[in-house]
Amino acid sequence: MDFIILAAGNSSRLPEANKLLLPVSGIPLCVHAVQQALKASSVIGGNVIVVTGFESSLIQNTITAALEGEKVTFVENRNFLNGQFSSTKAGLEAITEGSPFFICLSDLPLITAAHYIKLVQYLAGFDAVRPFSGGRPGHPVLHASSLRSRILALPDTGSVREVLSGCKVNQYEDGDPAWVTDIDTISDYRALHC
Repeated sequence: MDFIILAAGNSSRLPEANKLLLPVSGIPLCVHAVQQALKASSVIGGNVIVVTGFESSLIQNTITAALEGEKVTFVENRNFLNGQFSSTKAGLEAITEGSPFFICLSDLPLITAAHYIKLVQYLAGFDAVRPFSGGRPGHPVLHASSLRSRILALPDTGSVREVLSGCKVNQYEDGDPAWVTDIDTISDYRALHC
């Protein structure tokens, strides 16, 4: 299974800093996201693809320096201002054809390798597995390989939600706040007591 980590956004709701460089437990948020995907891939296999956009070189250099020697594929989305779906499509161009794939945001500080691994068992018989906490949809989302071409066929203005609305989705609910705890504002960040 391949892992697409979306790290292209411009932190528009947190103008004080690039949120992906904020330290969480002593490491930049973007490094944490990639580290956990790498740990999961060491158990279940697959490649880790990081999609950059805003401050692309800075994000890539930060991750590369922190995870020296780890195999990570970087894809730069030059159209990142078109939105998150354009980054999803850029990442999908780099995955192994025929591979199921995760899509995960890079601003989820509580997601660990165990979260990825937990979802794998729930994909059989479904087009996707989406975690929920308290009725709220979260990430990462695990997709069957058949969804790759469907997503790539849509314009950059599309959304994964739009794709999933016509699919058989296993809505996995376990109440874990990690699935839905992201950092959008400085208040979100401070609330984590990082």
